[in-house]
Amino acid sequence: MLYPLIDSMLLYARLAWDQPDYESQQALERAALDAYIYGFPLVLMDVTKRTGAAGLAQKNRFYHQKVLSTPKFTQVIRPNVDTLYSSAWLDLSAGPLLLHVPDTNGRYYLLPMLDAWSNVFASIGARTTGTKEQIFVLAGPGWQGNLPPNLPVIHAPTNTVWVTGRIQTNGPQDYPAVHAIQRELHLSRLNPQAPELLQDHLIISQHSPKDLVASMDAAQFFNLMMSLMYRNPPYPAIQSPEMSMKLQALGLIPSPSFQFSSLNSRAQEALTKAVAEGPKAIEAAEHKIFTENETNGWSMLLRDIGHYGTNYIQRAVVAKSLFGANIPEDAVYAYNFKDNQGNPLDGNNQYTIRFPPGQTPPAQAFWSITLYNTDGFLVKNSLNRYAISPHLGNLQYNRDGSLDIYVQHASPGTEIESNWLPAPEGPFNLMLRIYWPQSNVLHDQWHPPAVARSF
Repeated sequence: MLYPLIDSMLLYARLAWDQPDYESQQALERAALDAYIYGFPLVLMDVTKRTGAAGLAQKNRFYHQKVLSTPKFTQVIRPNVDTLYSSAWLDLSAGPLLLHVPDTNGRYYLLPMLDAWSNVFASIGARTTGTKEQIFVLAGPGWQGNLPPNLPVIHAPTNTVWVTGRIQTNGPQDYPAVHAIQRELHLSRLNPQAPELLQDHLIISQHSPKDLVASMDAAQFFNLMMSLMYRNPPYPAIQSPEMSMKLQALGLIPSPSFQFSSLNSRAQEALTKAVAEGPKAIEAAEHKIFTENETNGWSMLLRDIGHYGTNYIQRAVVAKSLFGANIPEDAVYAYNFKDNQGNPLDGNNQYTIRFPPGQTPPAQAFWSITLYNTDGFLVKNSLNRYAISPHLGNLQYNRDGSLDIYVQHASPGTEIESNWLPAPEGPFNLMLRIYWPQSNVLHDQWHPPAVARSF
């Protein structure tokens, strides 16, 4: 179990001999900014775990969402209203776990597993493992004990794991069927005599995890980051030699007793500046990445999402804007912040999204369009409708087979209200989700139509 940590310590020691020149304060500040971007998802993962509803779940037990998300749900940005979440925070440091997945009777579900750095390292579900009853063994890094020979084993690269389960839910009337599946979805220890784990210290706050991380000073951020890196050492696929050198130059050595105050004044100054500038750098990169991947006003990320490797800025951007995102093979996300004229979306205007005949989102499971406010949360409205999807209601198609979605604050009329996605009186944005997308989506051969403003 100590192998990843030992490897990490040896790497730091080796790099000390051939370190690049960080004599200038400017070079040290660049390294500090990169260190912040590198560690942001790791810190956000821990704060998310210990904040709000997610933090109330005990380690190695599922927390089951019983009703679909509403505007009151602010623990995770951009929640979906297509599925009920079944989340679990795992600690594999005391040994492997058994994961029991019941027969869902053909119902779509997804159990992606994220490591402490927000990389998706495994994905159980309808697409990959089917919908029949199954039992899996989950083992932490470096586990050397015996494992059952007749069960599939999933090896996690870190001891901290976030299982972000989703079970398709076709509205409130479907709750009983989904709850029955949730009751049979559970975790148990492979070794019943394994020691009990201490529970994490919870954070009681009305602020979102992202805002809590943004409010940290340099000492709080890097003290926590070094403690988390000690418990969940980076592994070769996500740790570049260049980043290791930068951390070494700054004196950032993973340890449970790391103290920011022990660093030299130059490092403290550089890291303090990085904490102030880091969020702005991530936001600027977010704008650049989404702009580069935009078609018809929709930004659709198809590469380096879920699997980030050493693309640290992309990992940080996704953590900020869509934390817990799936790999594209499981779900593709398309953002929209502006209309067909390039103007920001605003509920004081009226918009139409027209899908031509046979051109609705190509999904092997289902698709949806969800509306959010500028903070990434759902918006209260008279219909309590937060998304449009074929599986959530009876959409009306035009005679030629095309489909119009109306996005505006006031009702477009009772006769077409089934196709209305209510908007606030002010700015908003949209997200299209395609669950289990077809190959033409993954190969960038299909794009959603523009959001057209009506005049």
